[in-house]
Amino acid sequence: MTEGAGQFHLTIECEDPAHQRRRLEHALRHKGVRYELWESSQDRLRYEVTLPRDLTTQRLTKIITRLIGHHDESVEWSQR
Repeated sequence: MTEGAGQFHLTIECEDPAHQRRRLEHALRHKGVRYELWESSQDRLRYEVTLPRDLTTQRLTKIITRLIGHHDESVEWSQR
């Protein structure tokens, strides 16, 4: 999925989401993404997000992956 300016469910599975959450949300704000946290568990963060027109899911996935590492993370998007 690569569309910009849309509403999506964003699910991120990673180690220690509580630790990653602040950095992740800072990056979302910096890129102009509106978001609402829907779930936080021991291995997952789930958000509803609205992307600005100039930001694609592919680009944001790359940013998130760099933030949380390239190991056992998973970044999934679904259209709202």
